[in-house]
Amino acid sequence: MMLASNYSPSSIKVYVSEVRYLLSYYPQKDPLTLEQDDVICYIRWLQLQYRCSWAKIHLCFADVNSCFAGSLVNRLTWEVSSSRAKEHKLPVVMTQQEVQTLFDQVHGLKQRMILKLIYSAGLRLSELKKLRIEDIDSKKHAHPHSPRKRQ
Repeated sequence: MMLASNYSPSSIKVYVSEVRYLLSYYPQKDPLTLEQDDVICYIRWLQLQYRCSWAKIHLCFADVNSCFAGSLVNRLTWEVSSSRAKEHKLPVVMTQQEVQTLFDQVHGLKQRMILKLIYSAGLRLSELKKLRIEDIDSKKHAHPHSPRKRQ
């Protein structure tokens, strides 16, 4: 179903993993007999055991719904309260010294340049994997402190 719906391989992997975790929580139960209360109990356990964020809880619920399409999804109507305020956590920002220390830990020139590219461009790993040499505009390359011509 997920392949037919054009889910990415990484999304499918996450969804299947989430369902495996749910099923391992109920090792003696037939997956097709899981009820809404079973999923709620599992999600509450996740909250207590791992102190999962609400975003993780929503993701877990969505994954379980997607993977059980046609069976559990028809019976599963519970939703995490949408009125609950989202958690706003400030991102952890590294200092310049911490960033430099990170770069210094990488010994190979190629690996260090890849890390600097990821960091400076804010690339995701999937974006880095798709990057091609043609994506680099070497004609606009300039030193950050050099004067730029205005057009």
